[in-house]
Amino acid sequence: MEKIIHFTLPAKATPTQLEVVAAARDRHPGWELRVWQDPVPTDGFLLQKYHSKVNSGAQLADLIRLDVVHLQGGIYLDSDIHLARPLDRLLDLDHFACSEDGKNLTNAAFGATRGHPLVRQLIENLLAGEPDWTQPPNETTGPELFSRVLRWWPGLVVLPRDTFYPYNWNETERPPLVTTLGVHRWAASWKDKPHDQPAPSAPVTDEPWAKAFARRVLQRVVEAATNEVRANAMPTPARYVYGQDLIVNTTRGLRMSLPGSDLSITPEIALNGTYEESELLFVERTLRGGDFFVDVGCNVGIFSLVAARRVGPFGRVHSFDANGKVLEHLRRSLVMNWLHDRVVVHHRAVGSNEAMVSLTVAETCLGGSNLGGNDNAVYDRTVAETGTTYTVDVQQVRLDRVFPLALEIKLLKIDVEGFEAAVIDGAEQLFQQRAVGHVMLELVEEISSAAFQRNVEAVKRIMACGYALHTLAADGTLRQAPSLAKAIRRSRNMILVRQDDH
Repeated sequence: MEKIIHFTLPAKATPTQLEVVAAARDRHPGWELRVWQDPVPTDGFLLQKYHSKVNSGAQLADLIRLDVVHLQGGIYLDSDIHLARPLDRLLDLDHFACSEDGKNLTNAAFGATRGHPLVRQLIENLLAGEPDWTQPPNETTGPELFSRVLRWWPGLVVLPRDTFYPYNWNETERPPLVTTLGVHRWAASWKDKPHDQPAPSAPVTDEPWAKAFARRVLQRVVEAATNEVRANAMPTPARYVYGQDLIVNTTRGLRMSLPGSDLSITPEIALNGTYEESELLFVERTLRGGDFFVDVGCNVGIFSLVAARRVGPFGRVHSFDANGKVLEHLRRSLVMNWLHDRVVVHHRAVGSNEAMVSLTVAETCLGGSNLGGNDNAVYDRTVAETGTTYTVDVQQVRLDRVFPLALEIKLLKIDVEGFEAAVIDGAEQLFQQRAVGHVMLELVEEISSAAFQRNVEAVKRIMACGYALHTLAADGTLRQAPSLAKAIRRSRNMILVRQDDH
């Protein structure tokens, strides 16, 4: 991406706006900062024909930012985003978008290379049908336009919400996280007076901006409350046969495809409608709209599904598993629940190096596949009782290569049957950069006794990076652990929480 930062400012910029621009310039030596103020030169602007028709300065600024990023490339920022850190880590991206809540994209911060088709698509959408300028800017030219056009854009890069939104408009202001690049201060500039342009040809709306804003806030509150009621309705589990597999309705109302021959995970989900309930409750408590969740050893994906519903269409879930058969079921489940817009499925093993590795799979024990000949007496005994195995080769990756930008991963779940130390080794840079907010992992000696001590030492390395150890109560709340030894005795899953040093 080009090393350019764009701002749009009114002809009479406020001292605060000028401070924001000055701070951005100070943090970015070697970058170009381009400030667009009235009168804006419009040579080559595709949306110029609408400039005299808009109904507010916000709508005009929305049009200008699209044209300048399309023509010149770089990063656009609203003038109420105070940069906390340089943006250099974003330069390797060819585009990015942001979301404040996971439900909608924002146009307050986005970037793309010159002439990128994503920005061109937004412009062409506006050219194909002139907006109703009497409607609020967030609907006509702003966040709702971005959300509508880009939700299903192939390979859309959405940054974690905490990159620019460590708190939302209706939340108490708090310091930035260690992964925050800039803080949106919620100046509500879209409610400013109309810009000093010729009178628009369309009639001005008779609904004040403040009233329209309040109406939409109330609508969002009602929608959130309704969704919460639906999510907690706990319907009775139901199921039906799908070939040799099952389609199951969970207690959370999520439909899942399950392998009928599996005796590890399938029976519990099919009969009880849930799996590791305390851990699922913790995931729901921890994630917000727009967050990133990484599920290593996702299996058929019950955690990925629950997380996907929490993070919203513009959050992201990354689901990893070495076993392609379980991923087939996850993909089906995503489509059935209309969650396939936000989940990236990786048919990959995760470990300490990038190489081809061998996975041993038992059709009857898909929850315990064995990677690379790892010692696992429980798995070996189970396979001996229930059937034969087969071996497949799969590509292994390191997490710090998959996520090289050190942006916020709100929750990393690791469930790899005794192979946890290798996953942690491959995420060393992420932990050193403190880019992971929470870690949930199994630490059980009987699963792989030979690897147990290596896993314990790996957990200690995470703690040394500034993470506190917790266990989970039955309701999914955290309990601080007095020691690692006691936590291992009390709980199957450990929770490590980053201690933020603002």
